[in-house]
Amino acid sequence: MRDIHQLPVYFTDHAARMLILRLGISREEVRHYIKMARIVRPVEKDGTCGILQCDISDTKIRFVYMVRKGALWIITVEVNK
Repeated sequence: MRDIHQLPVYFTDHAARMLILRLGISREEVRHYIKMARIVRPVEKDGTCGILQCDISDTKIRFVYMVRKGALWIITVEVNK
């Protein structure tokens, strides 16, 4: 599997709405956070889900993602304060 931090990033409609509602940040900022995130649960093959986590001050943002056809798809975003 390729390094996921180098893959193009796409968002599902659900993930895009959650970013706006919960975090109030743009997709470009989120792309930066994804590039900085550590891999909590890696994907073993195309189509399985994994988890990325980025710590910003006292907030933890977890991205549930999937790798499909050479692209990183963000399925949902979880915010823990």
